[in-house]
Amino acid sequence: MSVVVYKDGVLACDLQATIGDLLQPTQVLKIAKINGHLFGGVGDPFQFEDLLRWVRQRNAADMEPVATDSRPDFIIKDEADGEKTSDFLWITPDGEIRLTDHNQFPAYFSAKHGSIVLGSGREVAAGALHMNASPVEAAVAACALNAYCGVGVATLKLGGDPNAEPEVTLFRPLELMD
Repeated sequence: MSVVVYKDGVLACDLQATIGDLLQPTQVLKIAKINGHLFGGVGDPFQFEDLLRWVRQRNAADMEPVATDSRPDFIIKDEADGEKTSDFLWITPDGEIRLTDHNQFPAYFSAKHGSIVLGSGREVAAGALHMNASPVEAAVAACALNAYCGVGVATLKLGGDPNAEPEVTLFRPLELMD
């Protein structure tokens, strides 16, 4: 469970890791920057890592949409609950928003501009964006008010270093309520 927020060239996410309703003793980066493209993922973190490996093996700038019935080679099956579900966000260097899921990638829905929120904290984050919060402030609001978001916030920006590492801010949950 997560929150990923994008607006005005800034991508932010929380760092909390859960399995079902159980907190995990680790932080999970849910965003990445590869060749100037920003990527975010919610759902299964292992699937997001598989997506990032798949993208790194190709030139992200040359990847074009494909028929929606094609399926990449990183689909993960789980015998107990069928296919795992993940949603992926892909922001091109010119700011085009591409939204897809584990079943459709690299086919995607495209929006030329705007903002987007994914994950269990999306309602809180969307409300914060509506009140003119930055993506970082929206992710912090989700961490403060959604039980499945927390630990800290990571951010990336379009431009600059094409393979920059996320900037991470860790916090304790009670600090958010002040």
